[in-house]
Amino acid sequence: MLKGSRNPIKAVKFLLLASILMSCEKNIVHEQLIKIDEATWNLEKEVQLNWIVDDTINSFDIYIVLQHNERYPYRNLFLFTQIINDYNFQTMDTLAVFLAKANGEWTGKGSGALINHRLPYLVDYRFERLGDYQLMLRHGMRDDDLVGIENIGILIKKHLVE
Repeated sequence: MLKGSRNPIKAVKFLLLASILMSCEKNIVHEQLIKIDEATWNLEKEVQLNWIVDDTINSFDIYIVLQHNERYPYRNLFLFTQIINDYNFQTMDTLAVFLAKANGEWTGKGSGALINHRLPYLVDYRFERLGDYQLMLRHGMRDDDLVGIENIGILIKKHLVE
């Protein structure tokens, strides 16, 4: 093959991969990440995440996004959650999530300085009403100041039926 000519098989593979990656990202309807000051989350510091619901027909998958560094001292994390909307609907929950295996290996993606976790919170969830929503998060660990938490947030995706 001449130098500079294009390989049609490689081009098709590239276009297929690009379309798959783009289609995966199309179902994201909201993403928000809050930086935790000095990577230390105080027990009294409630993280507030806001979004607008404009679809009560489709179902959604809601994830809590957590990014921590290697200084995070535990295998697990307890979270207190509360969802509030314009109509004062509230749902409260306590989540216990494992961030590392028994051997200490992190379950999230990434290496080195930042480990990323996408924690399923509500799967195939349908909002009952339109309007403004808030997810309030507090950690439920023994430490008043939880070291190593860099960012926490929310990711909302349209639920895809396979």
